[in-house]
Amino acid sequence: MRVGILNTQVPFTVGGAERHSANLCAAFRERGFDATEISLPFKWYPARTLVDNVLAAKLLDVSEANGLPIDLAVGLKFPAYLAQHPNKVFWVIHQHRQAYDMWDSGSSDMLDDPLGVAVRALIHEEDRRAIGAEGSRVYANSRNVSDRLLRFTGLASSPLYHPPPMADAMRQGQYGDYLFAPSRMNEAKRQMLMLEALALCSKGTRIVFAGPADNPDFERQLKEKARSLGLEKQVTWLGSIDDETMKRYYAEARGVVFVPVDEDYGYITLEAMLSGKPVITATDSGGPLEFINDGVEGIVVEPESSDLARAFDLLSGDAAMAERMGSAGLSRYNSLNIGWDHVISTLTNEAASGADPLTADPAAELRHASQGLTSGKIQRPNNTSVTDPIIDLNALKTLIAPPIPEESPFASIDDLISTYDFGTYTPGEGTARDDMVPYFQTHWTRYLSTLALALDGRTDRVLDVGVFPPFLFQAMLAAARPDTVLDGVWEREQPFAQTVRSRKEKFADFSVSLSSANVERSPLPFEDSTYDLVLGMEILEHLAIDPLFFLAEAARVLRPGGRIVLTTPNVTSHRGVRKILDGNAPYSFGVFVPTGGVYGRHNREYTPQEVAHLCESAGFETETLRTADLYDDHIDLEVAQLLANQPSFEMRGETILYVGRRDGLKPAQVPHNLYHGDPRQLSGQVSLTNRTLPSGEVQLSITNQSSVTWHAVGDNAVGLFLEWRDERGALVHDAGYVDLPVSLMSGESTEMLLGLDIGPSDGRTGIACIELYQSGAGRMTDAGRANKLELSCSEAAFLRIVRGTL
Repeated sequence: MRVGILNTQVPFTVGGAERHSANLCAAFRERGFDATEISLPFKWYPARTLVDNVLAAKLLDVSEANGLPIDLAVGLKFPAYLAQHPNKVFWVIHQHRQAYDMWDSGSSDMLDDPLGVAVRALIHEEDRRAIGAEGSRVYANSRNVSDRLLRFTGLASSPLYHPPPMADAMRQGQYGDYLFAPSRMNEAKRQMLMLEALALCSKGTRIVFAGPADNPDFERQLKEKARSLGLEKQVTWLGSIDDETMKRYYAEARGVVFVPVDEDYGYITLEAMLSGKPVITATDSGGPLEFINDGVEGIVVEPESSDLARAFDLLSGDAAMAERMGSAGLSRYNSLNIGWDHVISTLTNEAASGADPLTADPAAELRHASQGLTSGKIQRPNNTSVTDPIIDLNALKTLIAPPIPEESPFASIDDLISTYDFGTYTPGEGTARDDMVPYFQTHWTRYLSTLALALDGRTDRVLDVGVFPPFLFQAMLAAARPDTVLDGVWEREQPFAQTVRSRKEKFADFSVSLSSANVERSPLPFEDSTYDLVLGMEILEHLAIDPLFFLAEAARVLRPGGRIVLTTPNVTSHRGVRKILDGNAPYSFGVFVPTGGVYGRHNREYTPQEVAHLCESAGFETETLRTADLYDDHIDLEVAQLLANQPSFEMRGETILYVGRRDGLKPAQVPHNLYHGDPRQLSGQVSLTNRTLPSGEVQLSITNQSSVTWHAVGDNAVGLFLEWRDERGALVHDAGYVDLPVSLMSGESTEMLLGLDIGPSDGRTGIACIELYQSGAGRMTDAGRANKLELSCSEAAFLRIVRGTL
């Protein structure tokens, strides 16, 4: 049998993964197989280059070489394991962790790349498609990697342990006077933390570091750190050493220090155990914790310098403890049946039929047990309990599958982009917009789903709220409905207009005109009953002040029978539940984007019922309310089991799809569960009409510009809010309130007098700031739909007004 081992190689970098691949190849050959390593060069930055690496791996066909078939491919690392082969077994060393646990922890360099979100989604999709393909046999090199694979992708795998490279050559020796730290030098291995801990230890505690540095600058930083802490006599730097020297330092050490961040497997742990040495590791070190129990085979501490220092001193000062723990570690290793015979027979599908705790396939049992679903409810045999549901993930996926138009004008984003000239936004050689293509590819299914909803009715005139160029979705709509008039609203101050030229005779040019408006502060700049369709694609979650205002305005500009189509993240999706279980916020996009201002982030994500409630409060009749997984179709098994007792899975998709119809212009009603106060009242004007009255008072005009009545008393009463600033502009008095003299209906005005200039003055003159306010809710200016009036006023007059002592 000819075997190809698929591995990824970062040029000039040699570590555990490279040794693992070489040893696996040697193990196959020693057992009579014709095996070779197939290594793909890998560069993961910038994100666009990573995408190229993924494509290169997917295009590689390793089914034969030099005219001879390769009978089996063993996939070890991303993206090499994406290569094509009809008989491929996965033995995952690790996925591209920058897109998984390192992303969640905030340590991924992809977080700083503009394409990070899109490329992360691409990596997830490619992993699930390859590893989760029907009939795939999937193993992981440790339980930690297996658990991580299940946690982030929902893909089950079986831990398959293997011996470290020098397993047969390791030997036991005396328990010397130093702690040994053999590892490549990089931040993830935490040599810096070891130095900080050593600085807190007694002067007799020593550490010997062995291993090359991934980056010369980091090595210089470590050595400078040691010098600055005065550790020259307690630290030895061996650098790269040969195998014989490595074995000797293992054999003669008091113990081994290995405190990486979430290590996948960790040869160092196993080599220490084979050398009869205890291991000091950390609670977040991952792989080593599968073998090291605190106080038994070593010491497990929190990754803090003070805790680590105590472990260093404890082990350094007690040789008997070191010997006892080291012996326990050696015994533990021998009990685990870790050997290449077992690995090779498993990978070649020749393992014995009896269940083996190290290679049992939990996914197989699940596949055999799965049964169907109907109407979103999980069906259970009579002998199963509600706490142990039987899950058919494919049936669940069907419930939240995206709507797709019967006919799409374009087969793909690439097809769409090649059809039109989007001007300066067109991707291509030498342009600045190439980085947007992965984003569009990620959202392709969303575009298709929105198009399917949009085409289910009239589209003579369409208003897209929150749109910006390039106009890809508008191109899809124009291609499907060439007579559509396309308008839009964006937040930027300048209007925008573009005619997008077609490159293909089959499709006509189309034009888009954008008006400027903040849609939750300013009325839409259009006449009543103008549009057949209003689109709000991924906008609702960005609104920070008053989404009801936007929705009521959308209802106003729609013709009778006109529709609104909204897409927005579902905060109660199955993925949101997964995030909560992992201790994370359920938002689909919860990070801050300072350059985007308040609208650069998701300010509020909604449940499906909340979206319907908001829209119905604005006057819409709900026509469609559903959810769908638009970005990938993975469903976490644990979450599916948790949600099995819910009445339906249909509202657990990652995106809410809402269609509302305006049958008649109904007045907006406040959804009180979503609002404090009455947001409908928050539009008005206060102005000065006369300051030269004989009485010395000033005359103000108050106008209700909202759609509802302002009440002078009672709940949500409207009045004036006053502040006073001194001549320097410093605020001296705030929270002065004056009631309106009468209630005002929508559009009505009233006059009122304020005694700003009457009575004695103490000589201190400043500025009175006058604003409209809603009782119990606050100043209307904060909603952006009312003004602030500033008038000169003495401090004494201001205090008489707000104290009612005129």
